[in-house]
Amino acid sequence: MKFKNTTGEMKIVRFGENHFRDVNPGDVVELPKDVGERLGFSIIREGVELKDAPKKEEKPKPKGRKPKKDKKFFNKLLAIDGIGKKTAEDILASYKNEKNLRAVIKAGEHLAVRDDIAEILKKEFSEEKEGDKK
Repeated sequence: MKFKNTTGEMKIVRFGENHFRDVNPGDVVELPKDVGERLGFSIIREGVELKDAPKKEEKPKPKGRKPKKDKKFFNKLLAIDGIGKKTAEDILASYKNEKNLRAVIKAGEHLAVRDDIAEILKKEFSEEKEGDKK
């Protein structure tokens, strides 16, 4: 199928196993339909442009930095039997720090983790332990 590069920029296109070619804006090339559409080229039939290939929407990239993890809280979670790295990251995503987790437990709200992990967290963080006092 014939395609015309209407993207406004040069594209490097693969033709065969080890053969590449630059396709400049306005150039007409013979390509498989899926390749031409993926590159954003317009379809050409008998010298007439039929339509523009659908353009892919670009996803907006998040701006700024990721929020810092509370490393002390993260390490405290990892020290608990039954909580691994992934589970600790999930807990940190829901409760940014130990203070927030303690507040949810004290209020008696449902924890957004598996029930067995919730029980472990309730036992560990429900009461202030002597080493935790400030």
